[in-house]
Amino acid sequence: MWAYLFYQDVQLFHHPEQRFSAEIVALEEKIELTNQGKRLFYKTNPQLEPAEVFYQSAPKQRERMLVWGYYLSGLDEIHILANQKPELSGIEEVTAAHELLHAVWARLSDEEKERLGKELRMVYEQVKTASLEERMALYEEEEPGQFENELHSILGTEYGELSPPLEEHYALYFRNRPALVAFRQQYGATFEAMEQQIQQLQLDIQQLKADIDTAQASYETKKEELDAAIAQFNQRAASGGFTSQTEFQAERSYLFSQQEIVEAEGNTINQWIEDYNAKVSALNTLSQKNQEFYQSIREPEKILSSDS
Repeated sequence: MWAYLFYQDVQLFHHPEQRFSAEIVALEEKIELTNQGKRLFYKTNPQLEPAEVFYQSAPKQRERMLVWGYYLSGLDEIHILANQKPELSGIEEVTAAHELLHAVWARLSDEEKERLGKELRMVYEQVKTASLEERMALYEEEEPGQFENELHSILGTEYGELSPPLEEHYALYFRNRPALVAFRQQYGATFEAMEQQIQQLQLDIQQLKADIDTAQASYETKKEELDAAIAQFNQRAASGGFTSQTEFQAERSYLFSQQEIVEAEGNTINQWIEDYNAKVSALNTLSQKNQEFYQSIREPEKILSSDS
């Protein structure tokens, strides 16, 4: 299954004292912000938090969405889940940039949002895929009226080579936006590789089962015909039905050759069945690993304890 990375904008009203950890400073350096981007990033009091802290105030988990960060618009505050999985290297950077763009959007005037929103929707129509459409539909369901806000963060951190107006807009905050897109592709490959392996195994199993069923039916027919021919041969031999030893040996040799052919087909089918069982076992193992991977992200206690 595929689960979408979900970032949320939550309404609260309070502003704590700003304090920046070494991890936050390092994160800011990795996403290569402009001076304007840096000022805004630190103004949002960004927090990189372990799971037990992050999930205390994080939005409720959705079945098909993984919460990695959220922007509290009332507090003007960014929270980012600290990544414990090497396979997802780069996800903190993309999440930080994604949430920063929510803070950018919150500061735009209505006129700026309208102008930028039109550009975002135009580019969306150019780059959208079935996966992106489904993801945006989920955002619209969870946060009605925030389509352009979310699209603004997604396009800015996950898609390269946008329209000149959008590139100019994002360049106000990021010095190296392509690096963000590369981070996204890097950890996205982890999810996609697992899904592709599962899908390929499913296709292989489906095709192999069809081949086995077809071969099995052919084998059973040939074996029945061979058994009948052998029975008839034995009956003729017992009753003296062969006119000569030459005829007897010729018929006997033919039946032996047919028996070898049928046995070879049976051996092939048995090998296919072994391959089928091995692929089913591999699929079950991979599916379980995939499920555990998602669960370890979704459930805080597993995030902290997992070393897989």
